[in-house]
Amino acid sequence: MKRLNLFPLVCALLTAMLLGCAQGGISITPIGAKLQNAEDAFDEAEAAAVYPYDGEKQKHYAKALALCLEVIEQDAKGKYAQRAHYQIAEIYKRQHNWDKVTQHYQAIVDIATT
Repeated sequence: MKRLNLFPLVCALLTAMLLGCAQGGISITPIGAKLQNAEDAFDEAEAAAVYPYDGEKQKHYAKALALCLEVIEQDAKGKYAQRAHYQIAEIYKRQHNWDKVTQHYQAIVDIATT
C-alpha cells in the first residue's frame, strides 16, 4: 500500500477514535488540564462580581466544582485529588457551607496520610 493511501486511512481512524471516546463518556483531557480549567473557572468566579450570590459567579463556581469532582474521580488518591479537594473547599467556603469545607479539608489530610 502506498504512503499516500495510508494518510486518509490514519485520519479516519483517529477521527473515529476521538469521536468514540467523546460519545462513550471517556475523557481524553489530561487530569492536570482539567484541574487547571477548574482553577481558571474559580478565578473567573472570583472576578465576576462583587455580589456573593450573583448568577454569573455561581455559574463559574458550579463549573469549577464539576471539573474538580471529575479530577477526584480519576485520581482519587493522588496529588491532583488533593488540589481538587482544596479547590472544592474554597468554593464551599465562599458559599458558607462549613460542613463541606471541613469534609474536603479532611480528605486532603486523609490522602496525605495514606
